[in-house]
Amino acid sequence: MPNAGAVERPTGTRVFARIAGRCTVVALTTLALAGCFEANSDGAAPAAGVNGGPGGANAATIAAPVPAAVSSAAPVTMQKARADCWMDLENNKKAPHDLEQRNKMVEQCVAAKMNGQASR
Repeated sequence: MPNAGAVERPTGTRVFARIAGRCTVVALTTLALAGCFEANSDGAAPAAGVNGGPGGANAATIAAPVPAAVSSAAPVTMQKARADCWMDLENNKKAPHDLEQRNKMVEQCVAAKMNGQASR
């Protein structure tokens, strides 16, 4: 028994099948993620433009940052008021740890914020 402790090595077709399978997985993953990097926030692909800037003549134009949609004068929604009240309680060390009591306090805070907004 000359090969008693030897490990069986894969043949050429097994190696090729293994490599081909891995390459297929990598290619499919790359294609799936390719759309994530081309679409902007509107879902449209960014337009390539020609500019004489530091990127060269063939550099794609960079989209300007989108300004914040919420201004300081924008009305407060219920969801935003709940989130703000909940975070206020999270940061308050004296707030109750019981979720039911905490929920009551959040609802009182939301009612106060919404009534304060209605009076404006």
